[in-house]
Amino acid sequence: MSALLLDEITVRYGSLIALDYVTLRMAEGEITSIVGPNGAGKSTLLGVASGALAPRHGVVSLGESKIAGAPHRFARAGIRRTFQTPRVMPAETLLFNVLVGISASNRSSLLGDLFDTYQRGKAAQRDAKEAQIALERMGLGHLKDVPAGSLSYGQVRLLELARAFVGGPRFLLLDEPAAGLNDDETELLGRQLQELAVGNGLGVVLVEHNLKLVTSISSMVHVLNFGQLIASGPPDEIVRNEAVIEAYTGGASS
Repeated sequence: MSALLLDEITVRYGSLIALDYVTLRMAEGEITSIVGPNGAGKSTLLGVASGALAPRHGVVSLGESKIAGAPHRFARAGIRRTFQTPRVMPAETLLFNVLVGISASNRSSLLGDLFDTYQRGKAAQRDAKEAQIALERMGLGHLKDVPAGSLSYGQVRLLELARAFVGGPRFLLLDEPAAGLNDDETELLGRQLQELAVGNGLGVVLVEHNLKLVTSISSMVHVLNFGQLIASGPPDEIVRNEAVIEAYTGGASS
């Protein structure tokens, strides 16, 4: 199994150090969680890992290959990301929303695949089948022709996962996917993430405030505080770590 490696990542905004020489290794087939108080640098780390932010120092590698440049380069390497605020097209069907995810893979033109029926008809059929499989994987297959705007918030989160999953990524970077979900939706999300990791061999990288979810599904947990990595280990060790307890109770600023 290959690993996604962030090596000595440093990000600065003027005099503010958002990430300070952070090194993390995340494996395929596992769920790795990144936690910490507000302002710890978690979303910044996902930005670097997905190509949205260029670090001042450090390297991102997938397997033996270094990755740099615009986000589409990371996407084509097999790294996909979701965001804290869901980004869907509410007037479009679920199927169309997932088809958009194919444009982030190694195909050159989503619009060409969709509308050039003479030259791209077979590719469009293949893409539609792939999108349908992704929706079914998330329990949304029966809603493929429904506008995304009619979904519950929990279903929108699952739609985002389906869109990120399509195209066969190697790593999914998820920024607070349980935010706004009730207990039942969070439990369903956890099962889906475990299936993606264990059942499909994906590396799932989870930034999440819901520590119950984190400790129940993660193989490894990394803790950031004020841009520094203060602890790494399995969940049962992290919850007893004194530095972690201090970070949460002793007040990293928000």
